Amino acid sequence: MTEEEIAALQEVNKSLTERVNQLESINVSLVDQKKELKLKLEDGLTDEEAKTEINNLKALLEVSDSEKSELIDGHSQQINGMRMKDALRDAGVLAQNDDAMSAISSLVLDGSSYDDGFLYKNEDGSTKYNEANKPYGIIDKVNELKEGNKSYLFAPIKGGGGSENHAPIAETTKTDINSIINAGLTY
Repeated sequence: MTEEEIAALQEVNKSLTERVNQLESINVSLVDQKKELKLKLEDGLTDEEAKTEINNLKALLEVSDSEKSELIDGHSQQINGMRMKDALRDAGVLAQNDDAMSAISSLVLDGSSYDDGFLYKNEDGSTKYNEANKPYGIIDKVNELKEGNKSYLFAPIKGGGGSENHAPIAETTKTDINSIINAGLTY
């Protein structure tokens, strides 16, 4: 991960932390408002006033929870994007340029989830497997892109001959990536 990516991540993390703190403050405020409402009820607040106040509080709480979830999801997506770029670089994936690497990372990230490594699942939620009956991994997805209509994103492998080749990455690299990721690298 480059220093710029780390600095950007730290800035995003700081702003998200501030926003989560604001949302938690709003939640505390809502609890206080609920206590006030309860006192008003005990002092003779009408049913209609109570219902209106309760509905207002519920709406505020829903908005707060929704915004908090969106912030957390956005933060997770950004971190997973950075993790994916690092995993691709560690695997030796070469792109035409930085924009192509971002596109490759986005394409490989599509359909994956992160839980101590990137996982790919079928539509029914079961783990997806490759032809070797091993869990489908990053290298499988990269090779799928290279063999498909996205091969132009990858830097050609130049040899002694006159042709360019976008050769698939060897399966043994997958084990190396997983061992690197499982060795405790965190981002």
